[in-house]
Amino acid sequence: MGSAADLFRTSDRDGEAAGSVRAAGLERAAPQPGAASQVPTKAAEGRRSFSLGARLAAVVLVTGATTFGAIGVLTAMRLNRGLNEQGSALSELSEQQMVAKLESEARLARARLEMMFAEAGRQVRALAQRSDVVKAIASENDVTIRELFAPAAKVAGLDLLLAVAEDGHLVGASATLDLLAATDTLKASDLGAAISDVLSDNSRIVRRSFQVTRRLGPVIGPAVGIADGERVGHIVVDPVFDDFGDVSGALIGVRVLAPVEPTLEAFSTLARAGVSVVRGEARFRAAVVRRFERPRTFRTATS
Repeated sequence: MGSAADLFRTSDRDGEAAGSVRAAGLERAAPQPGAASQVPTKAAEGRRSFSLGARLAAVVLVTGATTFGAIGVLTAMRLNRGLNEQGSALSELSEQQMVAKLESEARLARARLEMMFAEAGRQVRALAQRSDVVKAIASENDVTIRELFAPAAKVAGLDLLLAVAEDGHLVGASATLDLLAATDTLKASDLGAAISDVLSDNSRIVRRSFQVTRRLGPVIGPAVGIADGERVGHIVVDPVFDDFGDVSGALIGVRVLAPVEPTLEAFSTLARAGVSVVRGEARFRAAVVRRFERPRTFRTATS
């Protein structure tokens, strides 16, 4: 009996153990409540992390591209600005050099004209000292004076020679003129006072002459046989002395700039620059450099 009871107890224990084992197996085999939801959550977190990384990379790329693009645009703008400034500076420098060159050429051309006018003054002085000229003026014979003055003016490069008597009236010229009308015109003009001053008080020791470069004007020009009063000319008044050293008259020489002046033509050929002498609307020898500032009046006193 005792052994049967022990046998039943052992069987019961074995049945309980087997049941416990089966229960444990069932428990291990049964899925836990949160296990099914943990797998999708990790996948979602992975996708979310990839999405954030992609966005961050995109932001970095866009920011970098924008930054480099802005730097490139600014660099190009600065380069363009620098090139424009350099071009402007070079253009200004070239213009300044050209202006300086033309300025120097204009000064040389002006010096040529002044030398030409000074030569006209020397020619008139030389003629006024010739004995045949002194005798012709003293004779007051307009025919004799014209025959003598015409070739003399041509040789001296003068456009006109006028002989003035001691009292101030014209007695002859190198061309055919109305001497009475020319006398009245000169006396009424601003040249009348200059002519009277040369005739009134002069001597061989302190010889005074008058020279002026000016526009002849619509009154003086036609009176001395130059129709175009807008022409610019150099006028010289030099005294004539007799054998005793007294003033017996005066010699007036006129050198007019030609529309195409040979002196300027020669200078233009050498300098390779056009020259224009301008006063008001009058223009001589076309092309352009500097305004020839006139009139200029000066007196000379030589011993």
